[in-house]
Amino acid sequence: KVPGSTYSFSAWLLERADSVVIMAYRNKALGGNGIIATAKSIILEAATLKKKAVIAVDTLPSLEADYTTFYSSNSSLMESELKQVKESLSPYPSYVGIAVHDYVRWVELLNANR
Repeated sequence: KVPGSTYSFSAWLLERADSVVIMAYRNKALGGNGIIATAKSIILEAATLKKKAVIAVDTLPSLEADYTTFYSSNSSLMESELKQVKESLSPYPSYVGIAVHDYVRWVELLNANR
């Protein structure tokens, strides 16, 4: 919440930006702690405010927890999870795609399956 109000910080930020990147750093699409659940409330706010949102995922090692990154995954698992994200969130006009952090590690994951 914005201090002194009942207004969400994410809606406040969305009103001031053309678009946002939601760092939904998880390695599963589904579940209460998955990418979709992590991002959906902001996707809905962005749709209401006619703003755009990109969902970001991570491929680098994490000091937080293994579930926050695709680092230990293979590219086919990552692609499958991201396909579920796209299928679930594409109906919302605010959803404009997925960003992957870090490009070099993502390419390593892709090349490991060749």
